[in-house]
Amino acid sequence: MRHNSVWGVIQLINKRNRAPFTEDDQNLLITFASQAVVAMENARLLAQTDEALRKSVNELSLLTQLDRDLNTSLDLVPVLNLALDRTMTIFDGTAGAIVLLDEDGRAQRMIHRQYDPAVSLENLTAESGLMSRTISSRQPYVAKNVHEEVGYIAANAHTLSQMTLPLLNKQELIGVLVIESNQLDAFDEEAVETAVRVTNHAAVAIANAVLVEQVNAANQAKSDFVSMVSHELKTPMTSMKGYTDLLLTGMTGQINEQQRGFLETIAANIRRMSQQIQDLTDISRIETGQLHVSLSPVSLVEVVNETLQIIQGL
Repeated sequence: MRHNSVWGVIQLINKRNRAPFTEDDQNLLITFASQAVVAMENARLLAQTDEALRKSVNELSLLTQLDRDLNTSLDLVPVLNLALDRTMTIFDGTAGAIVLLDEDGRAQRMIHRQYDPAVSLENLTAESGLMSRTISSRQPYVAKNVHEEVGYIAANAHTLSQMTLPLLNKQELIGVLVIESNQLDAFDEEAVETAVRVTNHAAVAIANAVLVEQVNAANQAKSDFVSMVSHELKTPMTSMKGYTDLLLTGMTGQINEQQRGFLETIAANIRRMSQQIQDLTDISRIETGQLHVSLSPVSLVEVVNETLQIIQGL
């Protein structure tokens, strides 16, 4: 007996010399049993510690490998696919999904495995569904039997239990991960605790991939804007340059020195604007690694004169 709990029974039938058991024999056996139960408890605790240590090492190895795999790419789609596939493998999921949310908590993108194509993103994230419970509470939600859950929407006809987990990055809810099983009560408390740690690591990689995607989108928008501005400015500048050159040649009539000076100032400003447009285009090409340097002779006298004209006009 240990801590008022019976661990077992020791039974002695006969002595070898067939003599009866005495009170001393009884006391000796009690002492032995007391020491034996301590040894048994220590052995049990050691076994539990070894098992807990083994699980911790396995989980640490799993998370390390997951981090390594997730960080091999910064593209959002491969990261989402890898995170979902690995999580389903870890917890023997038969179906699953990752839903990304915007800043207002609205679903904006989903990837899934083994879902009915007829099931829409809007249906799965409806306020009455299981996913919405995790979105509102930011806590894991486990349905031991989905058919007993009010508002459950079947995305896979064979699903019997479901685990829904929040994807949190710096306390911000960026999405939801769903793992489904064709077994009842497939996800115990230990599985949920492990899943939370897995999703915490996955959320960081997903958030980084989202940021990279946003940066790439912003860069593309900037490049498109520069391209549009350059095109829209080049067209009128070409016409202005053509007419100015035409006037300077005297083909439209004689011009006096004052008029020529004005036209040359206009022509210089047109060249300056053309160069600025070219600079805008070059910036975009530099960022994409497509800039080709074209060398040509430059008249320093013209550069100085144009600079003086610009300064005098200020």
